[in-house]
Amino acid sequence: DEHILEGSDAAERPLLSYRQSWLVWVGPVLMLLVCVALCVAGQRYMPEFFWIFAGVGALLVLLYGTLGGAAMVGILIALRQRLKEIKEGSEWGFLKGVTTNPSLIAKEGRKQKDIIREIVKMVDGPISAEVTANDSENRIKQGHELYQLDPKHIVIKLPITMDGLKACSILHKEGIPTNRTLCFSVSQALLAREAGATYVSPFLGRLDDNGWDSKKLIQDLVTLKKANGYTTKIICASIRNVAHVETCALLGADIATIPYKVMVKLVKHPLTDAGLESFAKAAEETAKLK
Repeated sequence: DEHILEGSDAAERPLLSYRQSWLVWVGPVLMLLVCVALCVAGQRYMPEFFWIFAGVGALLVLLYGTLGGAAMVGILIALRQRLKEIKEGSEWGFLKGVTTNPSLIAKEGRKQKDIIREIVKMVDGPISAEVTANDSENRIKQGHELYQLDPKHIVIKLPITMDGLKACSILHKEGIPTNRTLCFSVSQALLAREAGATYVSPFLGRLDDNGWDSKKLIQDLVTLKKANGYTTKIICASIRNVAHVETCALLGADIATIPYKVMVKLVKHPLTDAGLESFAKAAEETAKLK
């Protein structure tokens, strides 16, 4: 729930990793071989139980077809849909960047670096790539590795923890931009800004889910920024609806990282639809005139 878009630079690229493609094509063959082997073994060593062996083999093939095969087809469909969304979004003209997180990357069933490389080719803007280590030393190491994928676009995403703050400060001194994620309070944002963060990402949806006032937090972060002259930009994350986007814009947040399903709703309004329908009818009537 924390990204704008993610994806590939071309629909022609493989939609499954090598490992996944291997399972899709070789898996059924292996299951068939297992079925044949069971039948042969039953016929040779225990002919009286031949049909039991054959039944077990058939059951294995059936289970793979309904569970394993269905899972792989599900991955294929999900990736096709994601690629379609990315291609569509990149052509709208207002997509300025992409944020990712480990949960979203894991859903793709591919390596983080491979996905980041493809996203960079898709969108000419800041691309947030999140480190996964739990200590500052390895977070810095991962940050360096991710940043080297494309120094022009990559932003290193770090959680707001003490180790994360240390890593942020060091990366900042090295000229590497950072995005401090999982922000839920003014004090967290304050520390992130003092550590030299390029961006700080407050999570609206998760705050609302747990009974806190996300609007108040955004107001406070904008006030904090103006009062102290901070340059750290506010990325409103965990956007759940159009109202979240409008609230962030009106309060003065710099950026909103928006899911595709919310992004397509931004242009919608019932009066716009009614007006278009009226215009279409008028055009039809005009076309009938001689």
